[in-house]
Amino acid sequence: MYSAAIAAAKFADQRLDARTRTDFTGSLRRFAAFCCAEGYPDPLKQRFIQLPGVIAAYINQLATSNKSQWPTEKLHAAISWHYTKPEMLAGGHPHDRWLVETAPDGSLVPR
Repeated sequence: MYSAAIAAAKFADQRLDARTRTDFTGSLRRFAAFCCAEGYPDPLKQRFIQLPGVIAAYINQLATSNKSQWPTEKLHAAISWHYTKPEMLAGGHPHDRWLVETAPDGSLVPR
């Protein structure tokens, strides 16, 4: 199942329009600059425990400083795209995905 998910993520990533990829990259760079300015690590390279709250704060800043909701929606889509890219999924990264639990007898535990 894991290899199928990686293959699907690669396929989806390859199908992304170049202009959309450029827009997403710009949104992510601005978000990373916001994080660094606030004293947090670069979220494109390292996850950190405060990330959900920092994302919420940045989205709130975008929503209140723009008449259009497009920058906020674009950031939301860009974050989703970034954290499901094949290189973010490969090797079990991020660590909070693809957990396989087994019983003491070695059988898989259903979820």
